[in-house]
Amino acid sequence: DAAWRHKAINLDDWIGNYCLSRYGSYPEEMQQAWQLLLNSVYQQSRGRLFVLQRRPDLNLAGTEKYDPRVEQAAKRFLACADKFSDNLLYKNDLVSIVGQSCAMKIDQLLETGIRMHKSGQFQKRDKAFEIALNLLQDMDNLTAYRPDRRLETWINNARQWGRNNAE
Repeated sequence: DAAWRHKAINLDDWIGNYCLSRYGSYPEEMQQAWQLLLNSVYQQSRGRLFVLQRRPDLNLAGTEKYDPRVEQAAKRFLACADKFSDNLLYKNDLVSIVGQSCAMKIDQLLETGIRMHKSGQFQKRDKAFEIALNLLQDMDNLTAYRPDRRLETWINNARQWGRNNAE
């Protein structure tokens, strides 16, 4: 709605109204979560790339860095779950926020594993990669909760657009 405004948006007011509209209320835990997000991931001005999204090599460096505020935001947002257990929009946003937090942690573990490999500490490397892989599986399971994030949904939608079987 910013395109239709002539004045700058008061972001705190806008987020509060957004949450009221989207979830029906804006409890303290959610306010804290949004402040943490606004001061972390929403401060980024360009697209970010996780290590797990890049082609594998030993010189990996993601442009998205671990920020503990995202994990704190996920925990505070999750603290509202009892209040919003029937709210699909809350659940969708929770999946996105927790997924962002997991991806940052996975990147941190992958970068640690690469450093351990380069320094010859192979047991520590293996442990970091094992934890990262387990967390990636957890993130995949979490993301599958949302039908719009599943590969099968994307494939089925693409098939519906085709005019014949080849397409």
